[in-house]
Amino acid sequence: MNTEEELCICCQHPVHIEGAPMCYYCFFRSVWGTSKYVLFKAILDNGNTPVTIKEAMELVNKLRKEIGVKPVTYRAVHDILYRYSKYYEQRKKAGTGYLLLVGKRTVPGVKKPLKTFKLSANLVKRVKTYERRWVAGFTINTKNKTGKKYVPLDLDNQRRARSIMLRMLKGEIGFYDFMLVNQKIDRPQTRCYMQNECM
Repeated sequence: MNTEEELCICCQHPVHIEGAPMCYYCFFRSVWGTSKYVLFKAILDNGNTPVTIKEAMELVNKLRKEIGVKPVTYRAVHDILYRYSKYYEQRKKAGTGYLLLVGKRTVPGVKKPLKTFKLSANLVKRVKTYERRWVAGFTINTKNKTGKKYVPLDLDNQRRARSIMLRMLKGEIGFYDFMLVNQKIDRPQTRCYMQNECM
């Protein structure tokens, strides 16, 4: 390792980009799929009881506050929950494949029942997989939006992932320290590696 180069504050490998505190891999890992993980984790930590969108927003913002990340909007929570429950009715008829269980809750004074959401057993397992991948230094996601498998792991990035894993095992960095760095309340001045990620 060339010690004369600036080192990434996450993996401790050379950044290769002048003035950037994080390498591309660590920044990409920090933002790719992590928003949904934090939301699902907040729901699980609450006992995985059925929640409305507003309740889910309150839960995730409580967790975000604890880990030093900016609060998320109602719309952002809505989009994630609806994306993961989009085909619920079709999957329900098939009896398999759904990720979020969708229910209804009647509220006094409100004509239309509110939708509630709960993680299915499949999604609970997936969240555990996300956690194992994160602790291993990998990205939470393995596929892009089109469903194509995409894991940015060449030999250099494999070394970076291993370094992250070892730093976590040694207690040098915490689980959430480098998650959603573009939304940290007290974040380092990072260069926007990916379009719109630093907004």
